[in-house]
Order: sequence, then C-alpha cells, then structure tokens
Amino acid sequence: MNKNIKAIDIIKAFAIFSVLIIHLYIPQEVTKKYFLYLYTVIGVPIFMIITGHNYTLSVVYSNSKEFSLKTYFDRFNFYKKIKRLVVPYIYILLLEFYFLFTKQNFIKYRNKESIIELFVKGGGIGPGSYYTPVLVQIIFIYFPILLLFNKYLKKLIVNSITRSIISLFITIVLEIIYEIIINYFGNIDKELIQEVYRISAFRYLPFLQLGIILYYNKEQLVKNLKYILPFSIGGGYYIYLTFYKNYTIFPFYYWKVVAIPVIFYALFFIIIALKYLNNINNNIFEKFIRLIGKSSYHIFLVQMIYYGMLRINSFNKGIYYIVHIFICLSVGIIFYYIEPKITERLILFIKKIFRKEIE
Repeated sequence: MNKNIKAIDIIKAFAIFSVLIIHLYIPQEVTKKYFLYLYTVIGVPIFMIITGHNYTLSVVYSNSKEFSLKTYFDRFNFYKKIKRLVVPYIYILLLEFYFLFTKQNFIKYRNKESIIELFVKGGGIGPGSYYTPVLVQIIFIYFPILLLFNKYLKKLIVNSITRSIISLFITIVLEIIYEIIINYFGNIDKELIQEVYRISAFRYLPFLQLGIILYYNKEQLVKNLKYILPFSIGGGYYIYLTFYKNYTIFPFYYWKVVAIPVIFYALFFIIIALKYLNNINNNIFEKFIRLIGKSSYHIFLVQMIYYGMLRINSFNKGIYYIVHIFICLSVGIIFYYIEPKITERLILFIKKIFRKEIE
C-alpha cells in the first residue's frame, strides 16, 4: 500500500506550488516570458487525477478487493473522508466571514445578496474557492458513479488495458457532450453558466477516471511512458495555444486552458514522479517536500483566505512573491497539524454539552 506514497506526496507538493504560483496573479508579460503557465496551470488537474487514485486506494484497502458501494459508503470510512474535507473548509469560511465584517475593504459585500453570491454560489472568497465544493460532489456523486461504472466494465471486458482505454474514452466523450450542452446554454445566460461550470465537478470526470486507471495500471504506465509522451506533448502544446496564442478549440470555451486535452500532460508529471522519485534517499529536504504534499489541502485552503483577503496589493512584486508563498506554506502546514486537534477537542466539548442536556 505504501509503495508509491512517497512519489504521490512529492507530486502533490509540486501541484500545490503550481496553485500558489498561479494564484499570485503574476503580470502576464512575466508569465508569458518564462512560460509559467506550462507548469503552473496543471496543479488542479494533477490533484484530480491523484484524487481518483487515492479514493480508489481507500476503497480497495477498506476490507475489500473489489469496487463496492457498500464499502465506499461504510459509515466510519465515509465519515472520516467527509470530516477531513469539510471541517477545515468550515474553519476557513468562518475566518472569511470574520474578515468580511472586520476589514474595511470588504464593506460593499456586507449584504445578503453578496454573501449568497460569495459563499453559497462561489464556495468562498479567495482564489480556488470552488475546489472543496467540487470535492464534495466527487465524494457524494461522481466517484460512486465511477465505482459502479468500473465494476460493470470489469464484468464485460477482461483485458485491463482495453478496459482502461474504453473507460477513459467513454468519460471523455461524456465530458465533451457536457461541454457542448454548457456552450449551448451559455448562449442563453453566459454569466449563470460560468458560475455553474466553475463549481461543477462533472468537468473533472475523465481526470478522476484516469486516477482510477493509474491505481490499477501504475507499473504498466511507468514502463510505457514513451507511448504516453506524444499525448503529453500534445497537452503541453494545447496549453501553449490556448493561453499564449489565445486560441479557442471547440468545444472548450470555459476554463479552456485546463480542459480535457491537458489530461495526459498532467499524467506525465505524475508518472515522472512515480518513475524517478520513489527511491530517492530520505533526507531533511525530501521529508519537508513530502510534508508539503501531505499538507497540500490545508495549504490550498490557507491560500484562499490569504490571497483573497489578507495579501497587501502593494507587495505584489519581486521578492514579495516568495514571501507570499512562504506564508501560505508555513501557515498551511501549521493548520494541517493543529486542525485535527482542534476538531477533536471541539467534538468532545459538543458531546459533553449533549450529555449534560440529556441528564
């Protein structure tokens, strides 16, 4: 089970660095000059593939060697998954509420309509606030559907490689159909559709499926990297065309830079990590990078509130970019360590109150 955990932690660290850099909103001339988008835009696509991989690992090692909804929705395991995801997110939302009503530059948002817009529709204030609502949809809806889908395909198709190709192809086709439908309704109400698309997890369906495929075919994918490489190069070139040349390729009109064509480009970075970083010697630097990977979700949440509400705009240049990243990393790691302890004490406190009321 732990064979590839080191590489997974390292690639998660790379992905969170990508997110932190892209959310700095570095001027476009700098981004284009150093081709930053080629290795920063893929942070969330990498996370989604890893999510598919890790949720599969979780199901397989929860008393079952088969995909099983019963195992997946096991009360203890499912509760743990939801708690790990939602509780730290709630803490960040509460902090955002606090700063919303205490910081002067957020006065215009102190009304019912803006609060609904920001927190109910948007998932929060800072950059990437869609991420947790998307993960919640994945846990409750899309991953269980993929469990059933893969279980059914396994009965129909014995060969794992053929099954992987067909399953990925089907999810890609479904997502393309979704894009076409979204584009159609976008002509009717573009603003509403942009909001729906941003917060929708369906667009990540192929990435999740690729994560499932990665779990079951890790060795084959690592061994046959050369066959994936042309698709990975194509994904990198797609990013170049859509961001640097501002091309739009049908049917990817919304969030076009991180659409399906980048899926194998993101996979390339994961395979490189699995191929070359699993056997590196344990040292302080490697342990620190792995710690960043383990803390990546908490770091993501911290950057939402820091970039969205606390960062001083006059410091958005030069060396201050490194300072911003350092703050997000250090506070995120601290949050990763203290959040479970706070949650545990809070649960115990609530239980005591309920016991007293019952008595």
